[in-house]
Amino acid sequence: WAWTVYLIPFLLTPLYASRYANARGWFLFSAATIFFLAIYLRSYWVRGRELYLLAAVTMALGLAFWPIAYGAGAFFIYAAGMIGTIEPPRRAFQLVAGIAAIVLLQAWILDRPWFNAAWPFFFTILVGAINVHFSQVNRGNARLRLAQSEIEHLAKVAERERIARDLHDVVDHTLS
Repeated sequence: WAWTVYLIPFLLTPLYASRYANARGWFLFSAATIFFLAIYLRSYWVRGRELYLLAAVTMALGLAFWPIAYGAGAFFIYAAGMIGTIEPPRRAFQLVAGIAAIVLLQAWILDRPWFNAAWPFFFTILVGAINVHFSQVNRGNARLRLAQSEIEHLAKVAERERIARDLHDVVDHTLS
C-alpha cells in the first residue's frame, strides 16, 4: 500500500485543475483511481499473460490521462514496476525500455515541458530496473532455499542409513 502514495497528485487533480473542479471531475479521477487500485493489487498475485494485460491497462490509463493530468505520469511508473517481475530479465528490461520510450514519445506529442516529461521517464527506468533486479534476487533466494532443503533432506537420509548400518552391525555381532 505504501507505493500508492504516488497516486495522490493524480487523485487531487480537481483541486488544481479548474476544468475538473466539479462533481464530474471528482467522479472521473476517483473512478480511475479505484479502477487502478484494483489492477495494482491484482498485479501482485498474477504472472504471465495476465500480468502483461494488467501492465498494458495501466499504460493505457497513463496514455489516456497524462494529456489532462500531470500526475497521471505515475501510471507509467506503476506499469514498469509490474513488468519488472517478468521472466526472463532481458525481456523485462526490454519492456521497461519500451515504456520509457512511449513516455518520451507522448511527451513529445503533447509538447510537455522537460520537467513534466523527465520525472515519469526517469522513474519508469529506475523502478523498472530495481524491480527486475529484486525479482532476480528473489528467484535466486528461492533456488537457494530449495537447495538448502534438499541438502537437509539428504543429510537426514544419510544419517538414517548410518544408524541402520550401525544397528545392523551391532545386531549381527551380537547374533554371531
